[in-house]
Amino acid sequence: MKRRTFLGWGLGAAAGLALAPGLIGRDRRARAASPGAGEPLLITLHAGGGWDPLFLTDPKPDPAFNRVSQDVGQVGEITFSDHAIDPEELGFNADLSEEYAEWLLSNRRFFERWGSRTTVFNGVDTKTVNHETGTRFVWSGKSAVGNPAIGAIVASLGDRSQPLGFLSAGGYDFPGGLVPLSRVGNLGAMQRIIRPNAINPDKPQDGSYHSDGTLERIRAARAARLRSQQQKTTLPAYQRALADLEAAREGVAELARFELPEDLVDISGNQLNDVENAARSIQVTLATMKAGFTRAATLSMGGFDTHGNHDRDHVPRLAKVLGVASFALAEAERQGLADRLWLMIGSDFGRGPYYNGDGDNAGKDHWANTSMIVAVPPGHAGAWGNRQIGGTNDEARPRKLAKGTLSLDDGGVSLTPSSVHRSLRAAMGLAGTDADRAFPIPDDELQLFG
Repeated sequence: MKRRTFLGWGLGAAAGLALAPGLIGRDRRARAASPGAGEPLLITLHAGGGWDPLFLTDPKPDPAFNRVSQDVGQVGEITFSDHAIDPEELGFNADLSEEYAEWLLSNRRFFERWGSRTTVFNGVDTKTVNHETGTRFVWSGKSAVGNPAIGAIVASLGDRSQPLGFLSAGGYDFPGGLVPLSRVGNLGAMQRIIRPNAINPDKPQDGSYHSDGTLERIRAARAARLRSQQQKTTLPAYQRALADLEAAREGVAELARFELPEDLVDISGNQLNDVENAARSIQVTLATMKAGFTRAATLSMGGFDTHGNHDRDHVPRLAKVLGVASFALAEAERQGLADRLWLMIGSDFGRGPYYNGDGDNAGKDHWANTSMIVAVPPGHAGAWGNRQIGGTNDEARPRKLAKGTLSLDDGGVSLTPSSVHRSLRAAMGLAGTDADRAFPIPDDELQLFG
């Protein structure tokens, strides 16, 4: 029996939980103790397909690059493509324009709300136009296969057997063996995880598969069998695997105490279903963070691979991502988590800069240069908010940075996802941890969060 196939989640296995083998020894008993007040929480928001930095925070006032708008806006130190977002003009229901305007944010509105807490990185060189490689590089800091997502690094600060320590609703979520990964694509999946004995997890009052007494007898028999297996085995690998299984089962039992949010986002009509689903995922994620179960989560919103109809499709999708990001930051404030929550927004790589045709349905193709956005907790805003680092030349090719000042310097150092992740790990208190040492990122001497 292979260890990877042996490790399971007990009751949680049927609900889609995936437990990775542990590389780092920690207390294996699952517990719902709240993380320390100073320890970070992280949400990563992936714009799947490769977004266009020129439509976001690396604007170029040239119609060859942007046929929607050549206006360059600025809020504080952050510049952006200053195109308006009008739901009706974008093809959304005119009767719902006022409601939709709260979810479809222009660059200007987003940075007016959150620019004081935001660092923008432009001219980030992913060195690839391959979707999988770029996504892995942007979210792990290294392009090689086998490197964990930054969310797994954050989650590893806690009890690695916690059943919901690292949540995924899409995007790059490889745990690297550091922590369990819980794939929760929608609210229904979360309900099945929390209420595995309910016939209808959405309505647990309608009945259960087993009575409380029968369920308790099953648990007792299962625990007795596990103890018997633990007594018989002498191989350290099997002993660790059995301990992981025991911790996972106890962790699933802890989830019964968790109550899902009742005031879930409900957006009228059916044109913003993807936004509604993303917002609900954020609500549930923040609720599990507040309850002490979760430390990090990934979320993905797709549709950015616009080889055709770039202007028509890209503009509303960027507005959706910014709307969801804004909601995450506002909801964190509402739930009292803003002082610990970090939010990262990124994509596989970039697009363009030139269109691939002359017609209105022209698209843009893959481009290795991209932008990344990091929103920091309010306590770090004074040092790391209202900043824009890096840039590109007139052909949208990345410029290098001076090591000390971070000013544009063609004789300096290339800004890559590795640069961002290494500095971000230090800023979040991850540098020097077991996970950081297990998956090191080479030092390029760019102190981006110095």
